[in-house]
Amino acid sequence: ATEHLKRQDPSRNYEVKISRAFEGPHTTFDALVPPEDVRLHSGPLRDLLQWADVCLITSGTATLEAALAGTPFLLVYRTSPLPYTIARAVLKIPFIGLPNILMGREVVPELIQECASPQLMGDSVRSLLDDPNRLKRMREDFSELSRILGTKEPAREVAEHILGLVN
Repeated sequence: ATEHLKRQDPSRNYEVKISRAFEGPHTTFDALVPPEDVRLHSGPLRDLLQWADVCLITSGTATLEAALAGTPFLLVYRTSPLPYTIARAVLKIPFIGLPNILMGREVVPELIQECASPQLMGDSVRSLLDDPNRLKRMREDFSELSRILGTKEPAREVAEHILGLVN
């Protein structure tokens, strides 16, 4: 995707940062992204989200974390055809991204299966970066999602409750 973006607009600086949440062999990325464009991010995901203008994120809790951080992103997911077909048959929901599921509408574009190609990812990133109104609308939707979910911190509340029981 970065090579496609750079060919389309060499004046922009694109950099790929991979969160340390990925525990697989980093050689996987050597085949996908030129090494000079990759920076492994060893800190918390929230730090990476604050740095980024736009992210490509696979489905999961990272999508909710990005939305709550207010960082625009595109959801990207690709798997083998059989598991995907089975999952789509079993799960009768129109979206796979948590922000979209929780909002009941598409807030974040989902590039699924064939749509998760380097060219389509690059085109989608560029389209998003080039549309300030779309970025603004996405951030507004993220603010609405944050209001819906509230300011509760369940992990902290559970920890405080346990500490209260111990003391």
